[in-house]
Amino acid sequence: MYGAIGATAAVLDYSVFMVFLHFGLSPEISSLLGQASGFLLSFFGNTFLNFKKTDRIFVRFLLYLSVCLSGMALSTLLIFLLKNLMNIYALKFLCLILSAGLQFLLNKFITYR
Repeated sequence: MYGAIGATAAVLDYSVFMVFLHFGLSPEISSLLGQASGFLLSFFGNTFLNFKKTDRIFVRFLLYLSVCLSGMALSTLLIFLLKNLMNIYALKFLCLILSAGLQFLLNKFITYR
């Protein structure tokens, strides 16, 4: 279930990224907007469908947001540093994979322990 929610959130993230990039926003801002949309989808999906832990929802939201911000920071930094060295769409895909792995571990051991 975590994988299905994560994959759906990643598709949303990437799609939003592509739309905003197409309309001229910077890769960094486009990525942040995509990640924010993916974050909301994955938080609510994992909270209510996957882990089914609705107690302390505000605390869990803040923990999940903290975890997401770590992934956002990693992705944004990589995009900023590497955007001129490789294809931006491939770079975004790589960032999705890296941040998903980081966020999975942090959520498993912190947010939903």
